[in-house]
Amino acid sequence: MAVFTVIVWGVSIVTRYVLFEGWDGSSVVLAGFAATVLLWIIATLLKRVPLLLILVLGPLIAVFVEIFHWELISLSFNGQFSWQLDHFDARRYAIGVYMWSLFYLVLLLGYFAIFNYFRFTREAAISSKAKLHAHDAQLKMLRYQINPHFLFNTLNSVSALLLDNKNQRAEQMIDNLSNFLRFSLDNTPNAKIPLQTEIEIIKEYLEIEEIRFSEKLSTEFDIDPDTLNLLVPSLILQPAIENAIKYAVAAMKENGIIRITSSLSQRRLTVSVADNGPGMSVEKTSKDKASSGIGLTNMRERLAVIYGTNAYMNVSSELGQGVEVSVTIPAEATKRKV
Repeated sequence: MAVFTVIVWGVSIVTRYVLFEGWDGSSVVLAGFAATVLLWIIATLLKRVPLLLILVLGPLIAVFVEIFHWELISLSFNGQFSWQLDHFDARRYAIGVYMWSLFYLVLLLGYFAIFNYFRFTREAAISSKAKLHAHDAQLKMLRYQINPHFLFNTLNSVSALLLDNKNQRAEQMIDNLSNFLRFSLDNTPNAKIPLQTEIEIIKEYLEIEEIRFSEKLSTEFDIDPDTLNLLVPSLILQPAIENAIKYAVAAMKENGIIRITSSLSQRRLTVSVADNGPGMSVEKTSKDKASSGIGLTNMRERLAVIYGTNAYMNVSSELGQGVEVSVTIPAEATKRKV
């Protein structure tokens, strides 16, 4: 505001001094300074007024400031107001006020244009920062939803192994659990990691489940080497794998298989988790817990938060043919080799 005031005052005084060079410079300076201060005070009082109202009031304010300025000069040189002079010409006075009020109107609107530009820029920055914080908070909430459920299942399995005196298996499960939780703590919920890292931590988790289900569970991986360095949201496949274990492997007597694949096509990465469990009918796929429960809803919401409409998840199944959950996201390469 101070810079604007100096500019307005300088332009006003220099302009008037050049046009009225026969006048006393100090009087012109004082009159211009007073008019500018008045303009500054009015603009400050109207800072929170809607712009539409400023456009309506602007011409009236400009005329008022110019009349104030004109009369200060008249008092300085004549000791009287303009309309008290014997040679007062109303028509010339009106034209003069009109012409110079345009000058003040431009300055006034210029001030509000600059003021509102910086205000809107500041508000946009605050809004953007708030959205970013909300975005991060939502991602943290979605990511942390998977940890308590997984930890509860694993600790139950460790307890069961200890009760059966299978201490070596329990120790191995605790070691795998430690690695998994360390990974969760080392990676922020909104982090993207190379697919290869995601596969490594999935294997840690599946080793825990293989110990839990003994010979009942086996895993297969068909990972396209070209996809290993592509980025995926950390632990994005975890809910799908948990669903496969809960609704497929746990329901089978033997030979439960979980197959994890990846492929790259048209700059889009697709990763999927499939099982050979009992599956679901087409009608049931959209209603069953296995396809619309917390786990897969979590996956959908994370994808929507991170990628918007540029990513999608598909759940397909038939009775007796198992369930396949696939995630397709934009192909985004990591900057470092893994």
